[in-house]
Amino acid sequence: MGKDVIKPNHYKQNSLECYEDMCIIFGKKFVCVFFIMNSYKYIKRFRFKNGEEDLQKCKEYINMYKSLVQQYDLSEDLDIISLNSIVNEIEELCEKFMKEF
Repeated sequence: MGKDVIKPNHYKQNSLECYEDMCIIFGKKFVCVFFIMNSYKYIKRFRFKNGEEDLQKCKEYINMYKSLVQQYDLSEDLDIISLNSIVNEIEELCEKFMKEF
């Protein structure tokens, strides 16, 4: 993946990253869910659309989720705790499928 497919230039139009705007507008928990749902989308479609690039995107969204949880100290939040098993499952699948490439 030579180009930046997660944070392309069209998302860098102001001083805040797009996800930072989303945190302000929708709240941090909803952005966490958004990251998980995007990672799921990419793991679900990788065989039919963009292959390894989709797996890289999946991994990146998992990392963005983890960074957001850490950045805002959400690790003790019960909603976040309940999401972690889903994140772990998606992450395990992503790692398994990446070995195919």
